[in-house]
Amino acid sequence: MTTTSPLAVIELEIQRKQQEIAELERVAKILRVLPDHSPEEFEAVAGVLRRLGNTDRSGIPNSAQRGTSANNGTPNVASLMDRSTDFVNMVIAECAAQILSENKGMPLHYRKLAEQSVLRGYSSGREGTTAEKVVSSFKQTLNRMAREGDRFERSGPGMFRLLAKGKADEG
Repeated sequence: MTTTSPLAVIELEIQRKQQEIAELERVAKILRVLPDHSPEEFEAVAGVLRRLGNTDRSGIPNSAQRGTSANNGTPNVASLMDRSTDFVNMVIAECAAQILSENKGMPLHYRKLAEQSVLRGYSSGREGTTAEKVVSSFKQTLNRMAREGDRFERSGPGMFRLLAKGKADEG
């Protein structure tokens, strides 16, 4: 029979708390950058808080195990956290192109593209960048690229979609 030393128990608890802090920091980053909170952000916060408040430390709440929240079908904390780093080190054009390709040809507003990119780990890399600055950068970049016929086209006020293959080859 082995016994665990008090120091090992403390170090294990420190490790758990550091993981909890990292999750809370990710959720706080989402909420700080996005001015209008969608159901996905609220579900992420609620999921993390449920998990942190879980006395048996089992981790993922029941709704997270299913991949969507029980009441409205939006992605839950587990799916958001799984995707919260896939846009790290990507530039605006790459983020927007990825999201638009996942949106099956449907256009999206530049603000929505910015919000979804931040949720998935996009960062300007500049300290102290505000939510409005990120949104403004998306707007400027997508407008410029659409004017130049580079990857994107406008499809309404503030709306963008991927440039059709034939049109991209002509430009």
